[in-house]
Amino acid sequence: MEKEKSFPRNAYPWILIILRWIICGLIFVLGFYIFNKLNQMAGIIYSIYAVFGVLVIFPFSKCRNCYWYGKRCQIGWGKIAAFLFPSGREKDFRLSFHFTLLLTLIWILPSLLALLKLLTNRNLHWLILFGLSLLLPLLKRWTRKGLACRRCPHRQLCNG
Repeated sequence: MEKEKSFPRNAYPWILIILRWIICGLIFVLGFYIFNKLNQMAGIIYSIYAVFGVLVIFPFSKCRNCYWYGKRCQIGWGKIAAFLFPSGREKDFRLSFHFTLLLTLIWILPSLLALLKLLTNRNLHWLILFGLSLLLPLLKRWTRKGLACRRCPHRQLCNG
């Protein structure tokens, strides 16, 4: 059996980071679009929450306690988090996963809203939006678990 290669201990490849940012960006745009179809204020509130989640909740709760803090991680936030927040303790990394629920709302809420609209309107437009709202987070998860986590030297300490 071929032994898996680990990425260098200080940087992930840019192609993986760019791919992950594209997928996350598509999730945010789709979420905004779905909420904006409900009404414009809902789209704005969703956007504010998504930006707050990415710029504050994610780096504060996870990145500052991560091994990749100050380094180029698989999503690119390790270095950015080092500019935004002081370093935490790596041993507290697993404790920060309860904040993940707050981040999960960024993709769950648009999926639920698209499903609700699909059930009430029953048209192809909402079926496509609902399908995309499920497909993109699965693709994001695959790029994390399938491409990043399995090669990370600290995958045993992380819930992903």
